[in-house]
Amino acid sequence: MESVLILAALSVAFLNGANDNIKGFAAAWGSGLITYRRAVAFAALATFAGCVVSTLTGQALIATFSGRGLVPTTTLGFPGFLAAAAGGAALTLLLATRLGLPVSTTHALLGGLLGAGVAVDGVVRPAPLIALFLAPLLLTPLVSVGLAFGANRVGALTRAGSTGLSILSACCICAARAVNDTPKVAALLAATSVSGARGAALVTVAMVAGGLLFSVRV
Repeated sequence: MESVLILAALSVAFLNGANDNIKGFAAAWGSGLITYRRAVAFAALATFAGCVVSTLTGQALIATFSGRGLVPTTTLGFPGFLAAAAGGAALTLLLATRLGLPVSTTHALLGGLLGAGVAVDGVVRPAPLIALFLAPLLLTPLVSVGLAFGANRVGALTRAGSTGLSILSACCICAARAVNDTPKVAALLAATSVSGARGAALVTVAMVAGGLLFSVRV
């Protein structure tokens, strides 16, 4: 079962890279500021940097996405729980990437955890579900709207903007996304023989490889 879990978790990482890595550069590439090959290369480098930083900052997310608090402790020890959660998330990302649909790995993992938790226990705990998952997912788009509106106003007033700044901002998006997503996938490996730094390294390699090989559809 551990081998199945490791394979499923690394599949999530690979497909996360395929679906997410290039999103930060979509606007720069679409507007002709950068070629596709350079966009993919920059996205891979920024993702790698974000993955490295995540090893220092991502412990809280690792705990959250291991299912701790969302399901009973007995469920966490069930051999197939995390493997089922990872498998559901991986298949969702595979389908979306194959169809060229940009989706959220966070949503896919949350759905996997919920589905596996209900399958094992018939229920998940509502308070952690709302506080740790649903509230951030609902609030972050609203925060982004406000910040983007303010940034656009400042840019219009100062006439700021250049190809270099566009590429830099795209790199920041890719790196920040990797900082946030890497611990979520690494959480699936927390109870395996490749947990910790080894698990994070494997997730990083898989995520970067997925972006390099299969970004074109998204």
